[in-house]
Formats: sequence, structure tokens, C-alpha cells
Amino acid sequence: MKIKFFIFLCLLSGVLFAFNGKFELSEEAQKQADFYNKFLQALKFEKENNKQEALVLLKELLDKTPDDKHLIHEYCYLALDNKKEEFNFCKTALENLKEKSWQNHTVLGDYYLREGSLTQALSEYEKALKFNPENLDLSFHYAGILASKDQQSAINYLNNLAKEYPQTESFIKLKIADIYLKNKEEDKAISVMENSLKTVKNKEGIYLNLIKIYERKKDAKKLYAIYQAMYKDGLTNTEMLEKLGSLAVMEQDEENATKYFAELLNLDEKNPYAARYFATYEQSQGRYESALNYLKQSRDFDEAPAMQIKAGYYLSLLSKQDELLNLMENAHKKFPDNNEISYYYALALRDGKKYDKSAEIFEEILQNIPENELILFNYGALLYEQKRYKKMEEVLRKLLTINPDNSQALNFLGYFLVDKGKKENLEEGYKLISKALSFKPSEITYQDSLAWYYFRVGNYVEANKILNSFNNVQDEEIYLHKAEVAYALKDFEGAVKNYESVLKINPKNKVAKRGLNRAKKGI
Repeated sequence: MKIKFFIFLCLLSGVLFAFNGKFELSEEAQKQADFYNKFLQALKFEKENNKQEALVLLKELLDKTPDDKHLIHEYCYLALDNKKEEFNFCKTALENLKEKSWQNHTVLGDYYLREGSLTQALSEYEKALKFNPENLDLSFHYAGILASKDQQSAINYLNNLAKEYPQTESFIKLKIADIYLKNKEEDKAISVMENSLKTVKNKEGIYLNLIKIYERKKDAKKLYAIYQAMYKDGLTNTEMLEKLGSLAVMEQDEENATKYFAELLNLDEKNPYAARYFATYEQSQGRYESALNYLKQSRDFDEAPAMQIKAGYYLSLLSKQDELLNLMENAHKKFPDNNEISYYYALALRDGKKYDKSAEIFEEILQNIPENELILFNYGALLYEQKRYKKMEEVLRKLLTINPDNSQALNFLGYFLVDKGKKENLEEGYKLISKALSFKPSEITYQDSLAWYYFRVGNYVEANKILNSFNNVQDEEIYLHKAEVAYALKDFEGAVKNYESVLKINPKNKVAKRGLNRAKKGI
């Protein structure tokens, strides 16, 4: 009908342009032209999703030609969701049509369906299918309605349809599975789809639907199996390889994970998933330079804060201090509001002995997260390096107000108070260190702090006993403490040995240099 209208207008337009003189339509022709114009305008409104305007125009036309089956179809199709007078009007109009098309039967069937008359709806769809038996969309819609009344009949109908139209078997199997899913028979739906994979040629749709189910069930093993089957069937693309590689990692299938991510890199050499995988793999092998290069290869390297932080970690392991500082400085400029980036930038500045700038960044972070224990602890460590002891003590006490059980802060402040050597600080320092050890009794740094307390109160034997319990601890401060205790016990050879160990680690340690000269004189 719509095509005929357009042809009519095109012909009419051609006649008008061909006529050079005055042209007038007869009254009847003018009425017909107005009719067609209004109908076309209604179709335009429908296309623009302006349903109400379309309904108004179509109703005007229906009032003039109430028996036009095409008009009834168009109007009632649009009015289907309208629960007012139009619902009853349309149902009656469609029922009373003497000559129905398959479209009229389907629309009437939908009205019965809205009304809850399932048997009548199915009857109308069956009549529509007699008019248009090869319309698969109509067949699928009919099967969906039939499933509400008789699930098995719907499934039998679809299976017969699959035999008649084998090229659509994959889609039909999905329809059958969907019927089971709507009835909450998930296992049957899965069985239909998995069995159909053995026979159908077009498997992609079935795979994708199985993936949705297993993702919802959070069944990683089944998901991995489906993705592997897709891979074997040649259904390979970057997104599929990303998922496949990630699942292989989850299933600890390192050999296949490496294979899938290598293939992903061949398809997309800057792929972030593959870059992260190979960076992590190279890290596990101790190849930090290679790990860093994989990270830098990723297309999101410059835009991903996590990648910048990871790269900074590799640079610190490679002792590339200048490159690390430059990386974190640029990252901080790019992500000024990212507290994690700011934190690692502050640490890089501290390690580069740029203490004032590091303190500035720490203070900026603490304005955003004033009670973050990690930031407060490391800020305290920086203040210790700056010899800003009063401020350091203030920061550590604030941390312990937030969390009285923070063992690192307890030990740090305790050691600081003990190291002062003042009587009024020693006992508080001892209590703080003892509390830290109650949480982590085997922590060597905490034990060292306790040994230093005993040294400060003159109990050199107990201090020596603790320090000598440490085996093969390569630590500058612990060697220095061992040397000082040995010297206090007049074990000058032991003192010399430990002072020399300090200087092997840090040849510039002034305390060790003075102590070594003093100990050698005692031998």
C-alpha cells in the first residue's frame, strides 16, 4: 500500500512539472491527493516516533474510510499499547474486517494477547501464518506465544521449523533455549545449546549466549572451555583473545596464557592486556628492563596511573633514580589529583634526597586524606631524614591517635624516644616498642629497637643477646648497633668486625668511621 502511494505521488509530480500552463485538480482528485498527503504525513510522524500525531491523522482518515484494511492495520498497530477507547475500537474493527491480510491477523492476535485471550491470539497467528508461511519472524513470534500455553508444543514446532529451514538452525536453537530460560530451566537451555554446537555450522551466537550464562553463574572453568572452543573454531578477535588470555591466567594455564597473549600482540602490538601480562611475566623472571619496556609499549601507558606506578617500581628495582624521578614528576603533573601518584612521587623525591619538595607533596596529600596511616608514617620518616624531630613526633603521635595499634608507628616513635637517651623518654619508648613486639614478636627491626633500649639503660648483656640472635642480617643500622654493644662489652675485635661491615654497606658512615678507629685502639 505504501509503495503504491509513493508511486502515485511521483507520477502526479511528473505530470505537474510537465505541464507549463495552469493546472487544476478536480474536486474528487483533490480529496484523493489530500488523503494520500495525510497518510504520508502520518507515516512520517510514525518514523519520527511521534506516535500521537500519527494516530490523530490516521483517525481522521479512518473516519472518512472506516473499512480500509490498510488504514485499520496502521492505526491499530500504533494504538496497540493504548488502553483507552482505541483498544476496544481497534479490536472490534479488526474483528469485523471482511478481508484480512496476514498483518491484520497478527495485530488482532496482539490485541487478544494484551487482553489475556491466549487461545484467540494463537488462532489469529495461525491464520496469519497460512497467509505468509515463510515469514520466520512471524513463526518465531507465534512460537513465543505458544510457549506460554504449551512449552513442549512450542519446542516441537521450532524443531520442525529447523528441519524445514536448516540454514536458521542455530538461531532456532537459541529460541528454544530462550524458552527454557524464561521458564527458569537453565540446565535444559544449556544442554540444548551445547548439543547444537555439535551439529550447527553458525556457532557464534550459541557461544555468546553460553558465555552470558556462565558469566552470570561466575563459572570460570566453563567460560574458559567455551572460549577455548571458540578459538579452535577460528572465532578469533582481539576481545576474545583478551578474555581467553585472562581466563588462562585465572586457571593457572601459563603455557596457553602466553600463547594467547602473544597472538593478541600480533594482532594488536599495543594491547594493554597483553602488555600487562608480559610485563608481569618478565617481572617474575627478574627481567625488570624487559618488563618496563612491555609497559611502555601499551597504548594506555601515558593515560593509566597504575601503569605509571608499576613502571616506577621497575625503575626503582633497576636503581634508575633520575628516570624514576622524571617519570613520577610527569605523572604528578598529568594526574595532580591522584593521591597514589602523588605518594609515589613524594617517595621518589625523598629517595632522591629532595626533602623539601617531598615534604611539600606529602602535605598536599594530607590535605585530601589527613588520616591515612601510610602517608603519615612515610611523612614521619621523611621528617626524620630532615631532622625535623619535633614535627616528626607530632605526626607519629597523630597516627597513633588514629590507630593505637599501628606496630610500625609504635616501633618508630619508640626507637626515636629511646635513641634520645633521656630518662624521661626511655620508659615510654620501651612501652611503645614492647607493644609493637606484641603484634609482631619475630620482626627483627622491632627486636633491634628493644636491644637498643637495653643498650641505652646499660644492660649490654641483654642487648648483645638479642642482637646476636639475628643470623645473616645485612643491615647497616643493625651492624652499627652490634658494634656499639660489642665495644661497650670491651669486645673490641667484635666491634671492629661490625664497624667494618657497616662501612662495606655505607663507606660514608661517620659514626662507624669514628667507632672503628676507637675500637682498633682497644685491641
